[in-house]
Amino acid sequence: AKLGLPEAEIGVIAGVASFNPLNPVSWLSRSTHGESPNDGTVELSSAQLEQMDDYLEVNANHSFMIWSPAVIKATVNFIHKGRFQ
Repeated sequence: AKLGLPEAEIGVIAGVASFNPLNPVSWLSRSTHGESPNDGTVELSSAQLEQMDDYLEVNANHSFMIWSPAVIKATVNFIHKGRFQ
């Protein structure tokens, strides 16, 4: 909050797969996040920003989101068009 927002387009991609047996943090987050939607590490409510230009939820776990074809495609779209889709 002290740094402020960069002067750039902001896109947020949030995962909704809360459990992955290969992600140790997701084992713990089952008890800490309860029923709150999360990606196994981050709750969806904390991933959203008022100033974001686009927001996308994908069926991916936090640790493995970067390898998701949907995330890769959405990221390329955002870079070129300023929107995920």
